Amino acid sequence: MAQSVTFNQITLITDGCSNQGISPEEAARQALNQAITTNVIGITEQEILGEHGRIEVEKIALAGGGLYQIVPIEQVAKTVQMVTRQAMNRTIQQAVHTQLMEIMGKGDLNEIVPKKRLEVAKMVDQMAEYSHLNVLLLIDTSASMLNKMKKLEEAIFDFQLSLQSRTGKSNLSIVTFPGRNDVISIRVPWTDEIEQIRNVLYKMKPGGNTPTGTAIQASIAHFDRLKNKSLGVLDEYMV
Repeated sequence: MAQSVTFNQITLITDGCSNQGISPEEAARQALNQAITTNVIGITEQEILGEHGRIEVEKIALAGGGLYQIVPIEQVAKTVQMVTRQAMNRTIQQAVHTQLMEIMGKGDLNEIVPKKRLEVAKMVDQMAEYSHLNVLLLIDTSASMLNKMKKLEEAIFDFQLSLQSRTGKSNLSIVTFPGRNDVISIRVPWTDEIEQIRNVLYKMKPGGNTPTGTAIQASIAHFDRLKNKSLGVLDEYMV
């Protein structure tokens, strides 16, 4: 199995329920059909997200083939890193298990002798480290997010550091919704110059509804720019 593969991920960060536009579950399913995984981080306030919000977060991740976590704002930074890594590893493990079934008639690492099991586990780790990773951070900036911008800024900075420490190539784009003149606003276009990203949200004044599904759809279209433009230039960088 090749050790250099590409992973496309949307990581949705939100503190509420969608209240406008198409179903976010359906939008996440559309993303998965185009090989884009959707992970979701639900932000609680006073440890409360609400039953409707919890169910929506779980359904989006399930439909999008991704992972979800529901955490207080203080834990968002480490959660973004953890979910990104775990989602990659799970996808790799699924691919490895499929190949094991085809080659050996076994799809469970526990059915392999310990020495071979360690070799497979090491291969999974190496593939995660050396793979190409494209992450779109899709950040809810509706009215309820007003007091969370500073912590989210810190989370973005920490996530930049984790991407920079990877051996494989990483591309990052940061998108917020609802947009100023559209469904989404491209705060940082696709770039591999991750170390140059600064203060993406500090001027933001959250407000408006929460068109989560429509924002996911618009994010799918934004992945097309990866195919059509050279990276590494932040001339479109908007703050």
